[in-house]
Amino acid sequence: MATEVTLVEAIVGALGALGTALSSWALLTRASTESRSKSAEVQSAAAMQLTQQQGQFTSSLISRVSELETTIKDERVRCDERVNEERARCDGELEKRDSEIGRIRCELVKIQRGHDAKVRHDDPR
Repeated sequence: MATEVTLVEAIVGALGALGTALSSWALLTRASTESRSKSAEVQSAAAMQLTQQQGQFTSSLISRVSELETTIKDERVRCDERVNEERARCDGELEKRDSEIGRIRCELVKIQRGHDAKVRHDDPR
């Protein structure tokens, strides 16, 4: 769930940066329709702004991806820990059952020996 929320945040952030970049692109496009003398200055400023925003956008995405990778690794570690705890619990339960089975087998052997001894004792031969 946390990964999904972080992913949604990354997408929203990326869309915001994309919107800003598109605004810069619109400014650049509008500048091309203005007078030629002023157009070069406006285009240069818009191009610089667009380049800066693209860099910020890329940096933001790289940062978000890194955060998501860290979150995923942390969640995998927590899941592995839970699996190991559950495995240890189950192993403990199985050991108890094996011990109980061993105890019951010993009792059965004692009973069988007692029965065999009684049969030999009762046998008139």
